[in-house]
Amino acid sequence: MSWVKLGDEFPMHPKVLRVGPTGLALFVSGLCYSSRYLTDGVIETSVIGTLLPISRGQLKTTVNALVAAGLWELHPCGFQVHDYLEYQPSKDATLKKRAEDLARKNGGKVKNS
Repeated sequence: MSWVKLGDEFPMHPKVLRVGPTGLALFVSGLCYSSRYLTDGVIETSVIGTLLPISRGQLKTTVNALVAAGLWELHPCGFQVHDYLEYQPSKDATLKKRAEDLARKNGGKVKNS
């Protein structure tokens, strides 16, 4: 399991206030998706509809609001969480930490599968 970092001021940030509660929920769900699947903040168009159980119309409106507010940016595969790597660990850093943790748990030896 991985974690995402959010400052305690995040829900009151002007950008977040502009997108409303549904935008906040979709943004956080996108962060969790990116962290879980190590996408470095990229959210493919094909998964957007799985992030939050809302209608297609509301989803389109919410995604547009996230882009307009500058929380998500357009990306060739879909969308990029703005400044994701400024606040969240990268895929490489996460994989390195996982390997180090596994080695520590194995007494300094990495198990070969």
